[in-house]
Amino acid sequence: SLVGVGLVLSHSPDTHMWHVAMMPPSGPAYKSNAIRDGDMVVSVNGVQLRDLDKSQVLSAMSGPHGSACVVQYQPSGGVQKTVTLVRDAGEGHKPAPRNNAPLLPQGDVRSKYAQMRRRQNFQ
Repeated sequence: SLVGVGLVLSHSPDTHMWHVAMMPPSGPAYKSNAIRDGDMVVSVNGVQLRDLDKSQVLSAMSGPHGSACVVQYQPSGGVQKTVTLVRDAGEGHKPAPRNNAPLLPQGDVRSKYAQMRRRQNFQ
């Protein structure tokens, strides 16, 4: 089964880019201590995410347990960085959601947690 890297992304209709909305603490992205909530995800394994829809992003981020995933991201106001994450099912060993799962909201829908974190970062 396919698993991900523990990133919940949100799509910005203004920029057509995907941003980190949250990271489950049991996931590889959170454990890497590199990516932060609000960071823009530029590409995954060389696939540019700009203008991709939810199913295409899920497809790019999902892969076999233990496989490497190279994520290029840009912190707010910073330069682009790259981190290699190892896909992991995390606690509970749940497979990655199918393309019809509501993991990556589009439009201006954001998790309350991500909104709170962004407000804290800008104050």
